[in-house]
Amino acid sequence: MPAPPTKATGQEAVLKTATGIFTKADEEDRAGFSDKNTARTFYMAACFFDVLLQFGELESEVSRMPLCPEKV
Repeated sequence: MPAPPTKATGQEAVLKTATGIFTKADEEDRAGFSDKNTARTFYMAACFFDVLLQFGELESEVSRMPLCPEKV
């Protein structure tokens, strides 16, 4: 039987998802292939970063990332 999820594992999962989504959108934007779907992807990443705030202060590396809502 797997161990029950903890706050740390939940935070890690949300962070991994948020950074993955942000990276995908950022790569599209930097390559010049941005469109409405890229904006939606940035928005989705911003939503996941908002969820991270439920776990407390953001780590310094996350807080230095460009703000997703600026791209939307």
